[in-house]
Amino acid sequence: IRILESELAEAREAVPGMTGDARVLGMQSCQESAVSIRIVAACDPAACSDVERAMRKRLLARFEAEAEAGALAGVGMGADAGAGAEGAGAPRPTITVPGK
Repeated sequence: IRILESELAEAREAVPGMTGDARVLGMQSCQESAVSIRIVAACDPAACSDVERAMRKRLLARFEAEAEAGALAGVGMGADAGAGAEGAGAPRPTITVPGK
């Protein structure tokens, strides 16, 4: 959640169409191989899809950077966490939006 909050703090100025701050409401669900966290952001109604897409892209890039830096060591993210020869043991973040 700390990583999300940090990235969201930078997003307002960087993401076109956002009209207010984004914030983390909390964990929506937690399953064996996935955690859903609810985030809300104020945006121009005509730009909602673009804002959502830009935010997913930013958050995924941030989690990938954190994983490469070792900040997420020991945190399983996705069914294939730690798989693969390169970066063995490193979490592999994924962001999905239910219903999309």
